[in-house]
This record gives sequence, C-alpha cells and structure tokens, in this order.
Amino acid sequence: MKLFDPHAAPHALRERLAADSGRRVACYCAAWCRTCDAWRPLLEALADEYPGWTFLWVDVEDSPDWLGDEDIENFPTILVQDRGGTRYWGAVQPRAEHLRRLIDGAADLPALAAGPGSLDALARNQDRGNQDQGDPGSRKPGAGEPEPGRLNRTPRRDPAACRADQPCLPPPSSTPTGRRAGTTAGRDSASARGAEAAAGS
Repeated sequence: MKLFDPHAAPHALRERLAADSGRRVACYCAAWCRTCDAWRPLLEALADEYPGWTFLWVDVEDSPDWLGDEDIENFPTILVQDRGGTRYWGAVQPRAEHLRRLIDGAADLPALAAGPGSLDALARNQDRGNQDQGDPGSRKPGAGEPEPGRLNRTPRRDPAACRADQPCLPPPSSTPTGRRAGTTAGRDSASARGAEAAAGS
C-alpha cells in the first residue's frame, strides 16, 4: 500500500504506524478539492522513492479525528513529521520537488507546535474511541446528528470554484470552529520558515 487512508484502511494504517520509523507525510484533503487530486499520483510516486517514510491520505470529512484540535483553512495541507515532532504543517502546491526538499531536510527543521499533534497519539485515540463506542456503523444517526466520521467544522466548497493550480479555500463567510483567533499567521510563518530552511534559502 502506497498511501495509507485512516478511513478506508484503518487497520493497515495502525499496523504501519506501529512498525515504521516515525517518519510520516500526511496530505489533509477533501473530496471536492481538485488541487488535492493532483497530489495523489505525486504522493504515490514519492512513497516509492522514500520507502522509509509512511504516506497518509486523510480526507478531513471522512476522518475528522485525525485533525486533532486543528481546522483546515487551505487545501491541501501537508504534514511532515518524525520522532522529533512536526517539521512542517501548511498548504503546499502539488509539486514533488518541493515536498522532496522538505522530506530530505526534515531532520534539520525546527519542531513546530502547529499541526494536529503526534499521529501515533491520534491513532491511539482512535483505538480508544472505537472501543468505547463499538462499531460506528452499527447504529444510524438520529435526526440532526451528523453521519459517523463526517466533519462539520470544515465547510464544503463548490468543486467548480476550486482549481488544480491554486489552494482550495473555504468560503470567506465561514468561520471554522475550534480555532484560536490570531494563530493562523503564526503557524503559516513558522511553516514558511521551515520550508525555506529545507529549500536552502
């Protein structure tokens, strides 16, 4: 398996996370995002190029718990992580050479406080949630309840308004819940510094 999907193949992902070296790249995407579509073949190729890394494809509407306490404002958002922490968290255009530089230079980048947190911890939380709630497919949602695993805080976007050559943005009138005011710029600048360091600029 080249791209591990926590919604489509949760057991395979948990086994991989338990056995890998802790070096991970996750693409946080949405089904309606055409820019995300452009990333998939590039990530599959990079997974072949970097067999020591684990590559995840996280649809934020199918797997909202894999966001931790974060919200996504730009799609796709890329996470680069190793045992030392999160090395990059931010929107990246689908260019393999840019992500390759981030992967190659990850160990030299500062650990960031931004991002969803440790993927190992998120996987453990998923396991505990499944044990507490049983099979989420065993009951139908009640009136007004969201479907199991569906994301409410990230707004949908008209696919026609989302082009493959630019980030997909939620509608400007929407305000994702759970985000602390004033933190976006700090995360973006920290991630940008990490990208510049990886690129050698």
